[in-house]
Amino acid sequence: MNAVATKPATTSALRREWLRFHIRTRAALGEPSELVSQPARSNRRAVLALIAIVAALGFVVVRGLGDATLFFLNADEAKARAVDLGTKRFRLQGIVVNGTVNEAPKTVDFDVEFNGTTIHVSHVGSPPELFRPDIAVVLEGNFATKPTGSTLPVFLSDRILVKHDENYIQKNPNRMNNAVDDPSK
Repeated sequence: MNAVATKPATTSALRREWLRFHIRTRAALGEPSELVSQPARSNRRAVLALIAIVAALGFVVVRGLGDATLFFLNADEAKARAVDLGTKRFRLQGIVVNGTVNEAPKTVDFDVEFNGTTIHVSHVGSPPELFRPDIAVVLEGNFATKPTGSTLPVFLSDRILVKHDENYIQKNPNRMNNAVDDPSK
């Protein structure tokens, strides 16, 4: 008799076989296996967290560089380059022309001038409190349509930055002289 010698099943071999069966069954049902998936889940969470952080940093960098890469042009330069600029976003600098400011709810129309060149501006939003005629402003926006020939379209602005001089005149120059010294401090 030729009997085939078979190795008796050991406990560890049975356990390995049961684990394989359990994992295949759970995978076939589309359910994660608690026995094996725990490290995989924590790795997956770490990868997702890393992707979220990289995406957030990328958004911040792109947003920050987007503002930094806007062209800055004076009104005369913008008019000279109007055809090339088209409807691209850029910053426009000029002096607000006296007598041209027309305020309406949530909009302001006015002209800016620089080196004898005037551009009409239509701003959406409320202007800053320092905004007034004869003051230097920087506007962010674009031309309404692509300029053709000698026709210059309206500059559509959504942000006004008001420039001011460095000479501050106090309304009450003696207020510091009238202050009482507090000996307790």
